[in-house]
Amino acid sequence: MTFANEDEAYNAYNAYAIWKGFGVRKGQKSNNSKGILRICTFLCNCEGYSSPILPHEQRDVYRTVKRTGCEACIKFKIEDGVWVVTRFEEVHNHPFIDDKQKHLIRSYQHITDSDKNTLTSLAGDGIRATQACAFLLDETIASFVWAFQSFLKAMGNKAPKTIFTDQDHAMENAINTILPNTNHHLCIWHIGKNATHHIAHLLRSSGFRDKYWHKLLYQCESELEMENIWKAMCHELNLGDNKWLDNLYRVCHK
Repeated sequence: MTFANEDEAYNAYNAYAIWKGFGVRKGQKSNNSKGILRICTFLCNCEGYSSPILPHEQRDVYRTVKRTGCEACIKFKIEDGVWVVTRFEEVHNHPFIDDKQKHLIRSYQHITDSDKNTLTSLAGDGIRATQACAFLLDETIASFVWAFQSFLKAMGNKAPKTIFTDQDHAMENAINTILPNTNHHLCIWHIGKNATHHIAHLLRSSGFRDKYWHKLLYQCESELEMENIWKAMCHELNLGDNKWLDNLYRVCHK
């Protein structure tokens, strides 16, 4: 098996590792007398053994990977720019990570260029990513105003034509303040999620779910059609006193 460069070789082994359920890290490299790379090894991230944690370090050191002396690896020899596999050890001495935890494997994690640019912009304003996340946890008007102002700055003060959100009132007020000319719509996914909490008893009925609810969410092609279906639903099922549906209707009309 051969590869054209280091990235191809690493990505191929890393993809295999994620499929199996282990992480990868880069091992030693060897150059020839001219300083040209000749040997490269990629290791299981459980290779080797961890140095002992001293008593005074107990509260400061948290290791996400337990080194077990695993010898699984892949070794390449680079000949005329071509990466050739010369050794492949596939036996591990530790359990593999299950599918639900694979996203936590360090070599699986990747930051896109757009994410890097966002983090760079935040850092330029003296804001760490952790600070931004903590600030947004407030879900107050002030925090959302800051978020949309930062978004506008990152986009060169060009506001989006349309934005989809949940029914958060603080976010709605912030959008009206910072993005007054942007069309604000409710996210269908959030409506469906909230419906399971507020009208679960209705969703269990096909007379409501299939005849009306799914049509309202996914099949209406005009405002008039939506109005007619909504009125028919409320009349037939006597839903005029349902506070959540009434509030949803009023929000949709804003």
